[in-house]
Amino acid sequence: MKLRAGILGKEGRLGTALCRDLRTSCDVIPLGRAEIDLSEPAKVAESLKGLGCDVFINTAAATDVDWCEQNPEPAWAINAASPAEIAQWTAQQQIRFIQLSTDYVFNGRHNRPYREEDVTDPLNVYGRTKRCGELDSLAANPKTLVLRVSWIFGPDKPSFLEKILNRARNASRVEAVSNKYSTPTYTRDLARWLKHLLEKDSICGVLHVCNSGACSWREWGQVAIDAAKRAGTRFQTDFVNPIPLESLTTFVADRPRYTALDTAKFQELTGVRPRPWEEAVQEYVREHYRGA
Repeated sequence: MKLRAGILGKEGRLGTALCRDLRTSCDVIPLGRAEIDLSEPAKVAESLKGLGCDVFINTAAATDVDWCEQNPEPAWAINAASPAEIAQWTAQQQIRFIQLSTDYVFNGRHNRPYREEDVTDPLNVYGRTKRCGELDSLAANPKTLVLRVSWIFGPDKPSFLEKILNRARNASRVEAVSNKYSTPTYTRDLARWLKHLLEKDSICGVLHVCNSGACSWREWGQVAIDAAKRAGTRFQTDFVNPIPLESLTTFVADRPRYTALDTAKFQELTGVRPRPWEEAVQEYVREHYRGA
C-alpha cells in the first residue's frame, strides 16, 4: 500500500515538483493556500480536520527575504506559528511531519559547509522566523524531520537561472554577485532524495539536503549559460560579470555570505551521495530551458 502524503505548497517551485515527482511512490494530496492559509495560524488546525495521510510535508513559506524584513508579524505567522500548528496536529494524528527550512538560519561567517549541529544565528527576519519554525515543530512532534535546503531551482517555476539566462539572451551585459556562496538544490534531485527519506520513518531531527559543492551566484549563472550555449542557445553575451554583494543597494535585509550545507549526515543515513550542483544545472538547462 502506498504512503499517503499531504504536500502543502502546491503553488510553489518545490511543492509543485514534489506533488508531481512523488506520485510514483506515494498517494499525493496536493494542498495550497485555498485549503490551508498559513497567514492565520489559529485556523490551521481546523483546516486540517479530516485530512487522512501518513506524512505531512510543508514546503510553503514566505521566502521573499526583504518582504519578511518589512513585514515581520505576517512572516512569523507563515514561517513559524503555522508550521508549529501543523506539527501539533501531526503529533495528535501520530504521523510524521516534514518541514522544509533554509540555509539562512546561519550567519554565513563560516569558511566551510555548515553541519546540522552548528550554531544557528540568522541575520534577518526570514532566517529567524524559519529557525523558530524549526524549533517549535521539533518540540511539538518527535516525528518531525526538518530539511534545510538552499538555492532551489527546477523546471516548474522561474528562478535565478531563468532570469540570468534570459538576461544574457536579451542584453549585452550580465552581472551577478561573486562574493556570496551556497549550494544549489535541484527540485528533481530533492524529490528523489525525499523518496529515500520517506522509506526510513525513523529519521527525524534536522537534515541538510542539497546538491554537492558550493558556488557564488556568478558561478551558478556562468555554468547555466555555458550549458545553454552548448545546447544551441544564442546569447548577446555569454559572460557573467562579477559584482560585490555590497553593490545591491536595493536589498533591505542583511544576507549571509557563505551558507553552503554539509550533506554528510544525509549520506550516512541513506547511502545516497548527492551529485555535484554543476551536473544538476547542466541537466536542467539541457532538458528544460527553452529560452524566452
